[in-house]
Amino acid sequence: MDAEPVFIRSMVNGAAQQDGGAVAFEIVADGDQTFPFACATEDVEKVVSWLIGLGLLAEQTRADQGGEAPPEKTGINATPNPVKRAAAASGQADGGVVIGFDMGLFDLAFNLPQEAAKTLHAALGRAIGG
Repeated sequence: MDAEPVFIRSMVNGAAQQDGGAVAFEIVADGDQTFPFACATEDVEKVVSWLIGLGLLAEQTRADQGGEAPPEKTGINATPNPVKRAAAASGQADGGVVIGFDMGLFDLAFNLPQEAAKTLHAALGRAIGG
């Protein structure tokens, strides 16, 4: 990056276009600057996956440089989003699983290592009574 980045403080005023072809929102940056953005619906997956990938890269970079590891999590704190369908397939590593979610106009997929897949399997069994 050639220029100093503007740090995002929050995102506000989100809406879908009337035809569902795009979403629009404003990014509020440090200093209360507001920037309007729009994204074609089919590109939402790219933006979300790219940001997730950058977050994972930051975690790996921190670990590679001997940075302090984040505290051990005891639970997951995230906003649930409705899913239309889910699918699973063999993952990229031995015993791993790819979990895909149909979000309607876009999809998201996650590669779970074997231990995470086993934990999810057991949790799903408890959640649905199986």
